[in-house]
Amino acid sequence: MKNKRTCDYIAEAIQNEILSGRMEAGQPLRQEELSEKLVYSRMPVREALQILEEQGLVRRLATRHVVVADFSRRNIEEIFDMVGNVEKKALKDLAEMSFEWVYSAEGVLTGAAVAVFPCAGCAAAVFSADFSAGF
Repeated sequence: MKNKRTCDYIAEAIQNEILSGRMEAGQPLRQEELSEKLVYSRMPVREALQILEEQGLVRRLATRHVVVADFSRRNIEEIFDMVGNVEKKALKDLAEMSFEWVYSAEGVLTGAAVAVFPCAGCAAAVFSADFSAGF
């Protein structure tokens, strides 16, 4: 099991504040203030903010300031729409591939295509559906 670093604990603490709503979207996160509040030096706080940025919980502005990311309903719906569109495209592309190629491709759905799509007509019907309507 991997040992947690100080910055991981700090990132987790800030993450809890963000996800609980105690830190609001757009709220500035200043290293100095966080290090004083959490009683840690600035270096692990800086590293924690980098972790949170990678997770998408905070944004670094052009001014190099860090703010809490926006999790409004509209933004979440946009993300789901984008993910849905990417998944739909990937599934359509997969359906258009030769089932023989998918079946023989090493490490990629080996044999699964036949089990999931017993006939090309079934796959065509599934992939013509609009999956984004339910999101």
